[in-house]
Amino acid sequence: MNDALQLAGLLLIPAVTAAVVALALRRWLPGHAARYALPIAIAVGFCAGCFLFPDRLPLVPERHWQWLPYLAVVAAVIGGLSAADSLRWYDGLFLYLVAGIIAAWLLVPHYPDLKQARPWSILFVTVYLAGLSGLLALLPERLRDRLFFVLLTLSAFATAVLVTSEISLRIGTLALRGPIAMLGCQLLPRAFMKNAGPREILALIPLFALLAGGSAFAGAIELPEPRWLLLVAPAAPLMLWLFAGGPLARLPGKTAITAQLAAVLIVPLALVLWLWLQSKPDEWG
Repeated sequence: MNDALQLAGLLLIPAVTAAVVALALRRWLPGHAARYALPIAIAVGFCAGCFLFPDRLPLVPERHWQWLPYLAVVAAVIGGLSAADSLRWYDGLFLYLVAGIIAAWLLVPHYPDLKQARPWSILFVTVYLAGLSGLLALLPERLRDRLFFVLLTLSAFATAVLVTSEISLRIGTLALRGPIAMLGCQLLPRAFMKNAGPREILALIPLFALLAGGSAFAGAIELPEPRWLLLVAPAAPLMLWLFAGGPLARLPGKTAITAQLAAVLIVPLALVLWLWLQSKPDEWG
């Protein structure tokens, strides 16, 4: 019974909170501020899942990965700012760089035995998060639709599963709250998501980069030999660049959807296969 309650808390709290907040913000925010609805709702759902039942994080972070809920709120706000109609593409890239610096400063631990010195690690994480956000934001607008939101959710979910299985159950289940909150918004009435235009989807990108990329780094750095390969999983949506031009850009309807799903999902599946092939049997076989 206790396990069932914990599972219900893990799944329902982020999803329901995100959905309720998204509906409320869509109703109360003026039209020009509607782009904040989805990222803020997902960030709030993620925070609710982290600070409520079942395994609550301390309000004052004690470990580097415990900064993720606070960084999610920062990424949501920056995402909304970067999606303003008046901003040019390089203004958005600057905001992504700011988000990357803030996230890197808090996520890179102060371990004395870091494989890379902390300043270099901060630079690496900044470039990784800002680069991931920038490359996704520069995708053609036709590729940043509701399917794009689904693909971001699947990539974040795959990242959380990999972190759980390869690194840490605690960090992995923490990361899992992000895609669950994203899923909660996608389960809203169809009319709600139908009105989510490219600008609202664009506003999600820094939050996705933080939830997926940030949790992948937080997990990878925990081992004596960091698992940098995990950082490939959040980059899976970059496979959509294959559809930006050429023959794949001319695929029709359902064929295009199937091809884009396959292109993105093949990345985490390849990672799972590679890690399985590289694993060594333990005393239990």
